[in-house]
Amino acid sequence: MTETPGQPEASGNTVETIAAYAPGMMDRSRFPSSLLAPGGPVIFVASAAELAESGATAVMIDLDRCEDVAAFLMDGVTSLGFGSHVENETLTAASDAGVDRVMARSAFFRQIPQLVASLRAGVRETS
Repeated sequence: MTETPGQPEASGNTVETIAAYAPGMMDRSRFPSSLLAPGGPVIFVASAAELAESGATAVMIDLDRCEDVAAFLMDGVTSLGFGSHVENETLTAASDAGVDRVMARSAFFRQIPQLVASLRAGVRETS
C-alpha cells in the first residue's frame, strides 16, 4: 500500500501552518530547509497536545514513531501519515483510524514540496 486511493479535491480551507510529528532526527533532516525557515509553512511538534496548541490546520505524522495516531486527528486538521512501505498493517490501521492520506515514507520524502504546496492550497485526497 503506498497511499490512500482517490483524487485531489479542494477542501475550501487555506492552510497557513502545517505541523509535522517526526521525532526522528534523520527524518527531520530530510525536510527542505526552505519549508522550516522562520515564517515557513512547516513546524515540528513533539506531541498531539503541542499540535492542538499550534493552531496548525494540517499535520504530517510519522506513523512508524507514533504510538497513538488517533490523538493527532483533530477537527479541522487535515492529516497526512507516512510510514514504512513494508508495514502494511501500520499504514492500513492509520487509514482505518481516519488519517486523510497515508503513503510510504519514501514517496512522502520524494514529494514533500508538492505535498506541502497541496496542503497549503487546501487540496486533500478523497477516497
